[in-house]
Order: sequence, then C-alpha cells, then structure tokens
Amino acid sequence: MVTSPAPPRPATSGHEEPPEQERQGLKVGDVLQGGSGFVVEQADPPQTLVMVMRGADATTSCSVSLRDLEDGRTRMIFRVRIRAQPGVRGTTYLAMQDVGDFLAVRRQMLTIKERAESVQ
Repeated sequence: MVTSPAPPRPATSGHEEPPEQERQGLKVGDVLQGGSGFVVEQADPPQTLVMVMRGADATTSCSVSLRDLEDGRTRMIFRVRIRAQPGVRGTTYLAMQDVGDFLAVRRQMLTIKERAESVQ
C-alpha cells in the first residue's frame, strides 16, 4: 500500500501573514482562539489591546500599547501582570508562568521586530 505524504502544516513562526479571518478586529468580550482563555477587556485599534484570563488560582492580564515617537518610529509596550492567590497553588502558577512567559514573549518580540524592520 502506498500512502501519500501528509499535507504541509501551517507555519506557526509568525513570519507569514495570518489568514484573512484571523486579521479581523477584536472587540471587547472576544475570546482569543487557541485555547488560552484570554478575553479582550479593552480594544482601541491600533493603539491598545488589553486581555485578561481569570482562573481559580490567578488572574493574568496582558496589555499591548503602541506609542508614536517624535522621530517617526513606534514604541511597543508589552506588559504582563499576574495576581495569584496566596498558597502553594498560586506560588506554583507564578513560578511556571515566569519561565514560560519569558521564553514565549522573547520569541514573539523578536518576530515582531523582524517583521517591522522588514517593512521599512
């Protein structure tokens, strides 16, 4: 029996443009795709996006703001805040998020930087 190769998997590096349906504007109350559980709390495109995930052990918020600089460049400010419940579970959550967020956010920031600089 001969099997054909599996179709190529979609790229996840962030270097390619997302499909049209993924570029539509987010509105307050929208839940982000991908199972993260983040809900849009504030959206002021293209300057501000605030997302929040509420769980039993912690509440995590992420905000992204774009600020125009005098020299024509744009500064992106990315903030993550975590409020964990006191106790072992909350402390464990904080420790796991600290390492995981650093690695994920660093990769995302490098990809955004690369894409922004390639447009110039």
